[in-house]
Amino acid sequence: MDVLTFDEIINGHGSYTMVYKNTAKAIECVDGTTLSVQAGRMLYSTPRNNLGPYSAVEVGFPSAEPPETWRDYYDGYWDEDETHTGSIFAYIPVELVREYIKSHGGEKV
Repeated sequence: MDVLTFDEIINGHGSYTMVYKNTAKAIECVDGTTLSVQAGRMLYSTPRNNLGPYSAVEVGFPSAEPPETWRDYYDGYWDEDETHTGSIFAYIPVELVREYIKSHGGEKV
């Protein structure tokens, strides 16, 4: 797994083969919240290539409840009783992900 910051991910950094981009390690926030942010040809990102820069990314398995602004990007039925931490969010605009990371104290470095 590549160890990358959020900015490195959205700017297309990371190693890849002709088809697949290596998985980036989960981002950890200052408060301990984690989320998997991925972008690449075979992922829910814009553009769908391995080069970036990306305007939308795939986010998986956030450890803390994502905000209502992520509702339209949820891969499944948005049930008000769920925490929405066990699934994937597709094509989330980079700025919404940046806001989420900031709301959890920023990236732990």
